[in-house]
Amino acid sequence: MAIHNTPAGASEAELLAQVSKLKVNRLILGGALYNLGGEMVGSFGESPQLSLAQVKQADASFYQGSRYDVAWLADELGKDYTLILRHDTSFIRGELLAYIGRIAGLVVIISAFVTLVTMLVIEPLVITPILQLRKDLILAGEAASQEGETPEFYCSSIRRRDELGEVIMAFKQMFYQVHQAIAQRKQAQKALKKLNEELEARVAERTAQLAKANAEIVALNERLKAENQYLLEIDQMKTDFLSTVSHELRTPLTSVLGFAKLIEKKLEDVIFPAVNTENRKTKRAVEQVGGNISIIVSEGERLTALINDVLDIAKMEAGKIEWKMEPLKIEEVIEHAIAATSALFQNKGLRLKQDLEPGLPEIIGDRNRLIQVLINLISNAVKFTPQGSVTCKLRKTNHHITISIIDTGIGITPENRSKVFDKFRQLGDTLTDRPTGTGLGLPICKQIVEYHGGQIWVESGLGKGSNFSFTLPLASGLSKNLPNFNLNTLLEQLQVSVSSSSESSQQPQKTILVVDDDAPIRTLLTQELEAHGYQIRQAKDGLEAIKQTKQAKPDLIVMDVMMPQMNGFDAAAVLKNDPQTQDIPIIILSIVEDQERGYRLGIDRYLNKPINTEVLLQNIDLLLSQVTSKREVLVVDEDVPTVRLLTEVLRTKGYNVTEAFNGQEFQEKMASVSPDLVIANTDLWQQSDVLKTLRFEKGMENVLFILLAGNKELGIGRVRK
Repeated sequence: MAIHNTPAGASEAELLAQVSKLKVNRLILGGALYNLGGEMVGSFGESPQLSLAQVKQADASFYQGSRYDVAWLADELGKDYTLILRHDTSFIRGELLAYIGRIAGLVVIISAFVTLVTMLVIEPLVITPILQLRKDLILAGEAASQEGETPEFYCSSIRRRDELGEVIMAFKQMFYQVHQAIAQRKQAQKALKKLNEELEARVAERTAQLAKANAEIVALNERLKAENQYLLEIDQMKTDFLSTVSHELRTPLTSVLGFAKLIEKKLEDVIFPAVNTENRKTKRAVEQVGGNISIIVSEGERLTALINDVLDIAKMEAGKIEWKMEPLKIEEVIEHAIAATSALFQNKGLRLKQDLEPGLPEIIGDRNRLIQVLINLISNAVKFTPQGSVTCKLRKTNHHITISIIDTGIGITPENRSKVFDKFRQLGDTLTDRPTGTGLGLPICKQIVEYHGGQIWVESGLGKGSNFSFTLPLASGLSKNLPNFNLNTLLEQLQVSVSSSSESSQQPQKTILVVDDDAPIRTLLTQELEAHGYQIRQAKDGLEAIKQTKQAKPDLIVMDVMMPQMNGFDAAAVLKNDPQTQDIPIIILSIVEDQERGYRLGIDRYLNKPINTEVLLQNIDLLLSQVTSKREVLVVDEDVPTVRLLTEVLRTKGYNVTEAFNGQEFQEKMASVSPDLVIANTDLWQQSDVLKTLRFEKGMENVLFILLAGNKELGIGRVRK
C-alpha cells in the first residue's frame, strides 16, 4: 500500500491526498483517516461503516452484503493515524466462481481420461474374467439344483496363472465341494425320508401294540387292586376272626380251667384225705381221679397258651400291642425263663447249661415279652431234643447282646431253615413230621425281637441240633430320660410291702361284688373268693352292679367288660364319677385287652381271662389293705425325668401322685398331702434329714418309704419312733 511510503512529518492534507489515490483501485470504494486522538482527519469515496470505537474494541472488520470494511491500525502503518477502508467484494465472487469452474472442468477431463485408460487396460485383464466367473457361477448353481447334472463351471475355459486365476480355481474347488455336499445331503435326505417312513410305520405298529398292552395292563392293574383289596379284607377278616374266636374261647376256658383247678385243690385238701385208701381199688381210683384232673389242668393251660399265641399274632398284625419299655438286666430275664421251663427239663431228663458272660450292661426292653421269647425258644429246644442238653449262651458283641439257645436235638433241614419263622408254619412238620402247636411261637418271637431293634436267626443241620440266636441293642445312648432302676422290681416290692403290712392287722370280713354276665364265671369267682374268707355278692351286668353298689357299698368290685345292658367300662365310669362310690376299688377281669381305657376311667387293676387265681387274690388283698381306692404317693428326686416317669407309671396303676424336686418341697408336701407312700432318692433323703423330723409327727408312723439307692437297689421301710 502507498501509504506506507509517506515520509515522516507529512501533514494531514498530504496523507489524505495520498490515501485518496487508492480509489483508482476498483477493489477500494472509499476510506477514512483518523489521528491518535480519534478525530477523523478526512475521508474519500464511500464512507466505511466501521467506526473507530469498534476498532478499539478489537472488532477491526465489518462485513455487509458486498461491502467489507477493514481497519489499518497506527502500529501496523508505522504512523500516528488509523485508516479504515471500504472494499467492494462483488467482482471477487464472480472471478472465484469462474476459477472454480475452470478447475472442475480440468478435473473432469483428467478423470475421464484416466477412466478410459483404465477401462481399456483392466477390462480384458479383470472385468472380463469376473463376468465369465459370474456366468459360470450362475450356470453351476442351476446345474447344482438339478439332480445328476455336472455344472459347466467345472469345465470353464478360463486358464490363468495370476492371482485372479487362483481365485477362479478356488471358487471352482469350493463349488465342487458344495455340489458334492448337496448331492450327499440329497442322498441322505432320501435315506432319512425312507427311514422315517419305516420308523413311522414301526412306531404306529408299536403304538397300537402299546395301546393294547396298556389297556391290558390297566385292566390287570385294576384286577390286581381288586385282588389286593380282597386279600387285605380276607387277611383282616382272618385277623378279626382269630381275635373273636380266641376271645370267645377264653370265656368257657376260664370256667373249665378255673373249676378244674378248684376241684383239684378241694380233692387234695378235703376229699382225698377223707377217703379210705386201704382198699386197692379205692386207692387206684383216687390216683386216677387226681391224675385226670391234673391232665385237665395241664391241657387247659396248654390251650390257654395256644389261644394267647393266636391273640398275640392278631394284635401284632393290627398294631395293638402295648409295649412297656424299661431298663432291665438280661440275666434276670433269662433267670425267669429258666424258672418257668424247669419242669420241662425234669420231665424229659435233659440237662440245662448256662454260659452267661458276667457284668453285662442293661438293655431297654419289654420284660414280659422278652421272657416270652426265651420261654418259647427254650420250650422248642426241649420239645425237639430227645436226649442230651440245652445251653443258654449270653455274649456281648459290639453294641448288642446276643442270646443263643443251643440244643442237641434232631435239627432242621437246610431247605426248611428259612421257613421256621413263617406264620402258621408248625415246627413239627419241618422237624419230625409230628405237628404240634399253632406254628405261631417263632413268628411272635421274630416280631418281638425286631420291635426291640434286634435280629433273630437259626443255625441248624439235620441230626446236628439247632442254635436259635437273637440280638438286642444295649441301653447306652437309647434314652437319657429312663431311670437307672427297674420299674417292675419297684412295683413288685411295693405290692409285697403293702400286702405284708395288711396281713399284720386284723380286719373284718370284706364284701366283694362280682359282676359278670356269664353265670359259671360268677360261680367260679364266688367259690374261689369265699374260700379265702370274703363275702360275695353277684350282679349280671353294669346296671345291676350300680344299683347294688348304691344300695350297699361293697369293699371291692370285680367286673367284666363285655356285658348286656351296660358294659364294664360304662359302669366303672359311673361309679368313679360318683363321690359316694369313687373310693371303691375296681378290678376289671375280662377277655378284652384295653388297659389304657380302663386306667383312664380310674379303675385300680386290669386283669385278663383266663383267671389267674393267685394274681387276682394278690391284687384284691393289696387293694383292700389300702382301705380306699385313693392312694397318695409322694415321689421325690432331683432328677426330673425320673420323677416324670415314676409319676406316669404309678398313675396308670391307679395311684394319686404328688411330685417334689428338693428337700424343702419334700417336707412341705409331706405336711400338706399326708401320703400313704413315699418314693425318694437316698441322697436327697439324707440331705433333708426327714427321718428325724417325721419321727415326732403324729400319724406318720404308718407311712411306707421306698428309697432309690445309688446302686439301683430298693430300700423299703417305715418311720419308727
